Amino acid sequence: MNPSAQNQSSNTNADWCASEREARRSLESARGPRDPVLLGNALTQLRDAWAARAHAAFEHATEHGVQCTEVPNDDEFVPQPGVHLITAPQVGADARRLLTAGLEHGVPVLALAREPMTKLGERPVAVLGRGVVIRTRIKPEDDVECPSLEWWKTAFCALVQAAQRADDPTASPERRLEIMLDRLDGLPGLSTDLIEDARELASIKSE
Repeated sequence: MNPSAQNQSSNTNADWCASEREARRSLESARGPRDPVLLGNALTQLRDAWAARAHAAFEHATEHGVQCTEVPNDDEFVPQPGVHLITAPQVGADARRLLTAGLEHGVPVLALAREPMTKLGERPVAVLGRGVVIRTRIKPEDDVECPSLEWWKTAFCALVQAAQRADDPTASPERRLEIMLDRLDGLPGLSTDLIEDARELASIKSE
């Protein structure tokens, strides 16, 4: 990735980008009063915007493959569109920086981080939500230098499932929702199941 390059596709996906920004604003506004209708509407809007973001990113990845990316230490960098795998020594926080830069510049990106292999031969993968790390282990990629898009999708879906497993059913619905939204914040893209879980929690009132 060339951090100084002006990406020609930066502003060609204004629809998903504008929709995602609006959905994020609506979600933040609804989190305070915990209005179930407003929360549900914002989550639906976010789901649709993320589906459009993912579609654009996967279109690029289908042609160019998964990009093993090093995120530059530069708040002004413009990422390349597509699907990114952040590699060690960089971590989930760097994947989050890339996602944030993509939204700021209107570039459709998806990203997660891979960590060094475990002694048991498993590949840890991670993302950073809002103050919370989501991490899990999966079967390693066949080609370390050129991971397949299918392997990347498997890794992402495993992270979504890890975020779901982390839910504490003994906590109040309000607390569960807040934590789930914090985890969800780091998983834009293929997060339909987690969004639906959040929508369900938003509709529950504590006794």
